[in-house]
Amino acid sequence: MTQPQAATAEPKRRALHTIVGDMIAVIDEAGGEVTAAVDGLGLELEDKAQAFAAVTRQLAAEAKAFEELAHEYKLKAAARETQITALKFRMDQALTAVGVDKLKTPTATWYFQASTAVAIADETSFLGGAEDRFVTVKQYVNKTAVREALDAGEVVEGAELRTNRSLRVR
Repeated sequence: MTQPQAATAEPKRRALHTIVGDMIAVIDEAGGEVTAAVDGLGLELEDKAQAFAAVTRQLAAEAKAFEELAHEYKLKAAARETQITALKFRMDQALTAVGVDKLKTPTATWYFQASTAVAIADETSFLGGAEDRFVTVKQYVNKTAVREALDAGEVVEGAELRTNRSLRVR
């Protein structure tokens, strides 16, 4: 009598949301670094592709949310700086009105600090007549002109056209 062969069952595939959660946990445990531990999750190529796409989308959404939060905080910081400037201006007016250059209180000392700076009334006219020692010229590579020359078949010493590959996901 032959014994019935036990059906060799394929290992049960994990749900995508479980894989995504595991992958994000591995990334978080590595301090936000994507390490070889991500590959250690033992995923088949199709599962890996789906999980990487899902994690990429989630990370992109989180990055956008962080950028929006950073923008909001940047606006709040700018508002605070404006408020500080307004308060300093008012204190400047108050001290100037009574002719005081320094005021010391138990919690703060307000004083005027003198400094000197070069003031140029009209930079355009100054640059037109200034001696060379007062003007610096910044040089940069005009990549647009270099590309046009290379596209036209010219040989440009030290430059070449390179094709880059960038992996995209939809």
